[in-house]
Amino acid sequence: MTELECVDGVVASPKGQLTVGLYSFARVVGDTVYIAGHTALAPDGSVVAPGDPEAQMRYTLDGIAATLATVGATLSDMVQLRLYLTDLRDRERILAIRKEYFQAPYPASTLLGVTALALEGLTVEVDGVAIIPQSD
Repeated sequence: MTELECVDGVVASPKGQLTVGLYSFARVVGDTVYIAGHTALAPDGSVVAPGDPEAQMRYTLDGIAATLATVGATLSDMVQLRLYLTDLRDRERILAIRKEYFQAPYPASTLLGVTALALEGLTVEVDGVAIIPQSD
């Protein structure tokens, strides 16, 4: 993973990483982090593990974890998660992977079946909301 940086509440794409459109990886407003859709897009713009939803889910969640770390949060700080799948038959395998990354209390979640994602070969996209923990 490429290192990210948060400047003025914006987590921008890493230097040199291609994005599909103009957006921030995340925006911080107060203690709330709004996480843009993450996919298995490598820093060079290629699709990681084309057509492999399990490998893409792991890569995507690792990317979200890196984005959250930039602002002092972790996956356990996520309060909402939206998951987009191009094939709902992959649901059970993807949910099993989510159990590797999340423990109770789980984020509120929505699972959506979509006909396609931004680039051919992408099968999974995840976005959501997290709350940055307050330091004591």
